[in-house]
Amino acid sequence: MAAHTHNAPADGAESQLWYARAALADPLSHDDETLREAANIVAQHGTKEEAKAAKRFDGHASKRRFDDMPPAQQAGMLCNDEQFQRFANLQERQTNTSASTGFAAEFIRTKCGIRSRKQLNENQDAAARFAALRTDFDVWRGKIQTPR
Repeated sequence: MAAHTHNAPADGAESQLWYARAALADPLSHDDETLREAANIVAQHGTKEEAKAAKRFDGHASKRRFDDMPPAQQAGMLCNDEQFQRFANLQERQTNTSASTGFAAEFIRTKCGIRSRKQLNENQDAAARFAALRTDFDVWRGKIQTPR
């Protein structure tokens, strides 16, 4: 049986879209500029689902920018992440409560011992608790292995 290969279209927008999809499928193999261009191409010419995903593309370049943001901004972004909302619900055993931005924000404030996410930028202990919480989330979603 012959191996199945995915051949790129010969030319034009179809070809650009094919290469853009390939780049986004393997973000660690591409530089930031290539990933931004690929996301723009997919947003313009891909399916509705692809366009939506490309707009929120969390590839290699976005990850570095996220890590460079102040903890309060990271917390705000996580609160809007549906996967983090589910994580917060499961951690608090709130299976009968729907995931929400507000619940995720309260979860972060409680776990970090703060009244406002702004305090994550001002309080080193709270920032350390937030970093540990992010690690727990990354383990839960399979982004990193369980620390030993």
